[in-house]
Amino acid sequence: MIKSKQLAAEYKKQIGKYTYADMDCIKSIANIMNRYGGKSDLMGSNWYARNEIRNLRPLTNKSQLFDGCAVLKTKLPGEPGHNLPDRYAKDVVQIDYYHIGLGTYEGVILDSTTMRNGDIYLRNGPGISTAPIGSQSWDVIGEFEDVDYSDSETYTASSDGKEEIMMEQTAMVVASTGNNVNLRSRPSVKSVVLEYVLIGTKVRVGKADGDWIKVFSPTGKQGWTQKEFLYSDAVAATANPAPASEAQIALNPELVLKLKQAKTLIDEVLGNA
Repeated sequence: MIKSKQLAAEYKKQIGKYTYADMDCIKSIANIMNRYGGKSDLMGSNWYARNEIRNLRPLTNKSQLFDGCAVLKTKLPGEPGHNLPDRYAKDVVQIDYYHIGLGTYEGVILDSTTMRNGDIYLRNGPGISTAPIGSQSWDVIGEFEDVDYSDSETYTASSDGKEEIMMEQTAMVVASTGNNVNLRSRPSVKSVVLEYVLIGTKVRVGKADGDWIKVFSPTGKQGWTQKEFLYSDAVAATANPAPASEAQIALNPELVLKLKQAKTLIDEVLGNA
């Protein structure tokens, strides 16, 4: 497995030596990792975002960048430029992770692209991105599964949110309608949906922000969902979760058991009061 600093250093050696046709955005990164034992079933930024990158989370400023981190651009359904490949047509998450780059501790993003001014190439292949960080550009960050980040001084526990887990327990996803709830990039209904979490799923819970709770899903993604969609002792202390529908209960035996256990506990408390 390649170390994070080495990945960034080897990427920089490619700058100016290859065209975009030789090494597009994902190949310019994956080819290096594969030389050190990395493997992937498919090539493509959408495949990597879904299968080869962990802890996808919002990128809002360059201070979050560290050597070897994965950095992506996204398009949501309905946005101009959204062109998710057909192989993902049945995915519950229809985000198009259409471009991928590599972060460095200097706060820059390395990527392979083509930039032209008329007939003149300003850049053709691996180089340093001139695109901004923001919701309409580089907006998601994560860690490659095939990279060892132990040598990066700027990659700390705060990079993957582990220190934010305030409650050493899980919560269950519940809702009165539908089959899933949105895991959002920020505590706002207007923010990007990172994942659709199925009703009955166990998730780890973190800090609260008003009516929102930080959630760590089983797929490794972290984001925010509203308190009403989570059921646990800790969450119940600050919010009343919406009851699950009969259809959801029938489809989720584990949810039935949890709700029965909760009802039994409530009955015991009331009976002893």
